[in-house]
Amino acid sequence: MAEGIVDDVWRGWRDPRGAMAREVAAGLSEARSLLHLMLACGLLFVASLPNALREARGLDIADPVEGAIAAHLFGYLALAPLLVYGLATRRVAAVVAAALGAVAGLVGLLAGGA
Repeated sequence: MAEGIVDDVWRGWRDPRGAMAREVAAGLSEARSLLHLMLACGLLFVASLPNALREARGLDIADPVEGAIAAHLFGYLALAPLLVYGLATRRVAAVVAAALGAVAGLVGLLAGGA
């Protein structure tokens, strides 16, 4: 029997540590990380739809529901992945750490230094 995504989710629910170990053993790649990021953003978009409908009541435009949903769609499926991807870079992480008052050793470590 072939194992699919539903089986992976079920095993992840039952044994999160083992599920993560299997993910790491399968190989870490940028494509796989981007897939997980886009899936998460898609789920967040769907979860935000009730809020978008509530916000649509207060909009004074021709089609408020379409406008609110379009704004959430753009935010979750276009902007959010770009922001998360940008935060994942080492340079941005080092700048954020320095801005938050991190010590020089930690900033060097985040930037890839020894």
